[in-house]
Amino acid sequence: MPRKPPRVAIGIDLEWPLKHHVGVVAGILQHARERGWECALSPFPGGRVDGLIGRVTRGMAAFARRSRIPAVNVWVDSPDTRLPRVVPDPRGAADLALRHLRDRGFRRFGFLGQAHDRNSAIQRQEGRFGTVLLAPKNRQRGPEWRAFQEALRAWVRSWKVPIGIFATDDLLCRYLADECLRQGRRIPDDAGLVGAGNSELVCEALAPTLSSVEYGFERVGLRAARLLERLMNGTRPPREAIVVPPLILVARASTDVFAVEDRGVASALRFIANRAAGPIGVDDVAAAVPVSRRSLERRFRTSVERTIHEEITRARLERVKRRLMETDLPIKAIARDSGFAGLEHLSRVFRQKEGRPPGAWRRDQRPQASSRAAAPFGSNSRSSARTKG
Repeated sequence: MPRKPPRVAIGIDLEWPLKHHVGVVAGILQHARERGWECALSPFPGGRVDGLIGRVTRGMAAFARRSRIPAVNVWVDSPDTRLPRVVPDPRGAADLALRHLRDRGFRRFGFLGQAHDRNSAIQRQEGRFGTVLLAPKNRQRGPEWRAFQEALRAWVRSWKVPIGIFATDDLLCRYLADECLRQGRRIPDDAGLVGAGNSELVCEALAPTLSSVEYGFERVGLRAARLLERLMNGTRPPREAIVVPPLILVARASTDVFAVEDRGVASALRFIANRAAGPIGVDDVAAAVPVSRRSLERRFRTSVERTIHEEITRARLERVKRRLMETDLPIKAIARDSGFAGLEHLSRVFRQKEGRPPGAWRRDQRPQASSRAAAPFGSNSRSSARTKG
């Protein structure tokens, strides 16, 4: 008699389509399709199941222990800390945001987070931000919203500009952008803003468009499903949480500036940003700025703490990463389109900076890009899973 496929409960609420919930579930279902699992979407799992992946509440954790089934937690702020966890990396998101703001010339930094939130607590550690505002989590009622608005107003007034701000999520970043505009703060000249989550509706539908960290939540779901499969096969759970690093920072209008006081260096940075995909070198940059090459190189190091050549390479690599993430173009074509001499040149530089070749980086960052992941869940493919409930 053929063995029944495993039945897996997915305890993630999709009634309100938050991008990170949808992304995590998409990654889970990709693996489920490949393995022939039966899956049930339920924020309150029950009945016969062989495994559970969820944003684990105390009730879910009690159900998993009572039923003696393996479970994987994908919620950073979960009240349960004993079950195996696969979670996105909030510290990595803050690192990406700060690196981007530094690359844009900012030297003062602020953080907008949420009170009583583990993501925010992790992100603001180590005193990396000179000024911090923590918003209340519950802002739905009038009094709480007005108190938040008043705190936001006072915080923006207190800034010494220019300043780069990282907000723990895109919605907070949008509220901040609106307050900056009300007070006449110029975005991005006075304040460069970076959110997290890369929610297209919040980041792109209003002006100014917001730069944001793309977590790539599908990879969290995929890693969680792979871990659950090992646990269902009897493997011991890992002692530490599996932390999945963010994908990339998507730059938009809210950081489209070079906040350096030296106008010659700012002009050089703008020239590089606009021309890095072409065959330019240090001489071309120097020729575009009314400053001698030697003087420009010295001032460049002083202002942005790297050489002109290093900035050209950095700008090209950022373009490569975007193309690897957003397109299925061959890497050889991406190399030509991004200013590299060819595939060999790109591979050598990419290995030096990222520790692996561009093809491996693309596979790690885009597990959902396979043809099977593109098929609708429940399709007629031989390996598709069946949805229940």
